[in-house]
Parts: sequence; structure tokens; C-alpha cells
Amino acid sequence: MTELSTLLSQLHELLGTTGAPVAEHLRPGTSADRVEAVMHGFGLDVDPDIVTWFSWHDGTDTPAAASPPGSLLASPLNHLLGGLHLPTLDQVATDLAAARELEPFPEQPLILGPGWFPFLEFTDGWLVCVDTRAAASPAPVYVWDTGAGYDLTTLQPWFPSVNELAATIVEAYQSGNIDPRELVLDFDRLPASARRLSY
Repeated sequence: MTELSTLLSQLHELLGTTGAPVAEHLRPGTSADRVEAVMHGFGLDVDPDIVTWFSWHDGTDTPAAASPPGSLLASPLNHLLGGLHLPTLDQVATDLAAARELEPFPEQPLILGPGWFPFLEFTDGWLVCVDTRAAASPAPVYVWDTGAGYDLTTLQPWFPSVNELAATIVEAYQSGNIDPRELVLDFDRLPASARRLSY
């Protein structure tokens, strides 16, 4: 079992013990072959952390949105914490395709890194992505945010890895200062090292 798998197992337990609504709606994980097929469909190399993530749980059984059809419909029932929601692999594929369509010059993207693949989504629709083409290993995590006005050439990662993001989410839950039923989180209640979850 990898360190990320261990962290996700801890998170699953914490979601249950804290009474997080999402715990009752988690879908079983999907296969590595299916994750690989979806990533290859976008011309991306397979990232092992993404395989581990969707092998843990393939999002939730909550209804999808109507526009674009099949995209994530943010709900208290698929809310993880701090405005972060758990999409299915199919919802990720739908939302990534929609994000790519917003790039006026796909060969020179402005706001969506060419190697980015989502695994979490914010309530407002921003995508939390692994950069599958990053030189660093493990791959860093970025946020696709059309309103942020960043420069892809100088943008710094939100987290250095999926593993560290998962560890920080676990730390936040372990602090005992999260009410999982609240969609708005007071990050000041968290340990200082977990406050970087505020985006």
C-alpha cells in the first residue's frame, strides 16, 4: 500500500466518524485500466496518484449537472471540506473537456496547463489538477481558475503533490475543528500548517 493509499484510508475513516454527509454517498473505486483509458483519451501520460485517487473512490452517487451534461453538480452530499467536492472520473472528463474548449489557442494554453488532469473541484467550478507533464515527481497540484489572472509560465503549485494535499486534509479533520456539514470553513480554526487549504 502506498503512502497516498494509507492517507485516503485514514480520510475515509474520518469522514465516517465525523458524520460527513459525503461518507454515505461515496462510490466504489474504479479500475486502473479505466483511469488510464480516460487519461490517454486526453493525450496525457498516466499519473500513479490519479490512479490511486480514483481507485479509492470514484466520486459520489449524487446527481450530475445538466450543463454541461454529466458535469459535477456541487452538493453538500459530495462536499469534502472547504468548498472542495469529489467528482467521478466521468465528471472530471466532462469538465476537463469543457475547460479545454475555453482555451482560444490550445497549442499555447493561457490558463489550463497542457498536462493538467483534475481530481477535485471547487464549489465555484474551479478544477484541482495534477500536472502530469511536470518535471517534478511526484507531480504538483494546481488550480484551474479562470478568474485568477495567473501566468502559466510563473504559476506556483497550490500543493507540491497529491500526497501532501491528502495529508493536509487528513490533518484538518484530525484537528477536530471541522463541521463536515458546513460548506464554508473557517480556516483560522485549523492548525497553521493546514490553513493553506484556503484557496
